[in-house]
Amino acid sequence: MEKQLNVFLKYVDLLSKTNKKILSKIVSDYKVQILQIPSLDKEYNFKGGFLKQLCSSLNLYSKIHSIYSFKYEDIIIGIMLKNIGLVKYFNNDIVFSISERNKSIGTQVLGIKIIDKYFIQGDEGIVDFIHNLVISDISSNDPMIKCVNCLYEFDCTMDNLQI
Repeated sequence: MEKQLNVFLKYVDLLSKTNKKILSKIVSDYKVQILQIPSLDKEYNFKGGFLKQLCSSLNLYSKIHSIYSFKYEDIIIGIMLKNIGLVKYFNNDIVFSISERNKSIGTQVLGIKIIDKYFIQGDEGIVDFIHNLVISDISSNDPMIKCVNCLYEFDCTMDNLQI
């Protein structure tokens, strides 16, 4: 899992100074959770699945980003933070249980709280994009949100494909 964390940090290093600082702080504060928690997608619903899915989606985008006209950094940040609420959603126990409180709040609200906490000094445009991404679903009309959601969907369906 440390190897995958290094892959993830490689993408953090590509960000602008401000965003790199923010993402580095999030990783530092939630490192244990990022390394251990599962994803909600069944293909990554195992210990460390959250980070594995992040790295897989980031790697996929890095291979195909040239076909998009979106700002590379915005999509990378979107991939990194789309499901960030999961770091507070799961309990830190052997089975990754979920408290009744967290079930009622949901990963989206937990994600928005994390974004608001760390992006106090962030670019308002990227904060709005991340907020909308976190609360969106696959039917969003925003092309950047569609891009991030489709990367996650494609990655889940092509779990073992080597591009």
